[in-house]
Amino acid sequence: MLVVEDKTYFDRVVEYAKSIGLYESAAECNGTLKSRLEYLENYGGGKMRVRLMKDFAPHSFSFVIEQPAGDGWRHLFTGGLIFHGTLDGFGNGGAPTYAVALATSVGWSIHT
Repeated sequence: MLVVEDKTYFDRVVEYAKSIGLYESAAECNGTLKSRLEYLENYGGGKMRVRLMKDFAPHSFSFVIEQPAGDGWRHLFTGGLIFHGTLDGFGNGGAPTYAVALATSVGWSIHT
């Protein structure tokens, strides 16, 4: 289950992804925003709750994955759905994302 905490920001990122042709594309491209959102939504067989929030990095999200616990939810781990591109040197650890990525292409990747 995917819970979007800031729908306005989410919609802006989706529109940005569409504007650069990286919302959805060929099945072999897993750096699209849609493929990464689907991955998070189905994490743990779809039995987890994923809370998606605005991140400080441009076009990126932070997330919290929670698992069912009694009558509520228990924090499992926190991560980021980070947009990489020319702005951050393709995930070389520099500003504005401060995240390292193995791939050197434009797109979204999940960091934990």
